[in-house]
Amino acid sequence: MESVSSLGWNSQLTLILVGVGWNFGFVGASALVLECHHPEEKNRVQSFNDFIVFGVVGFGAYLSGSLLTAYGWHTVLGVSFIP
Repeated sequence: MESVSSLGWNSQLTLILVGVGWNFGFVGASALVLECHHPEEKNRVQSFNDFIVFGVVGFGAYLSGSLLTAYGWHTVLGVSFIP
């Protein structure tokens, strides 16, 4: 497996831009979720939203690792097209 330092500059730049895009999207979406609720509900809504988002991310990471180990890269790619 390649390390990040052995990737080309274009691959490194792409990974950085994906990370920045994910962060802006996550922060923006979290702010929009809170605008839909009353001030006294915001703490519960924020915690529930974070639980759902990070639960799905954790499950996806576990699932992709399990699929990669058991069935290979092509299966991971095939399953990723479903969502």
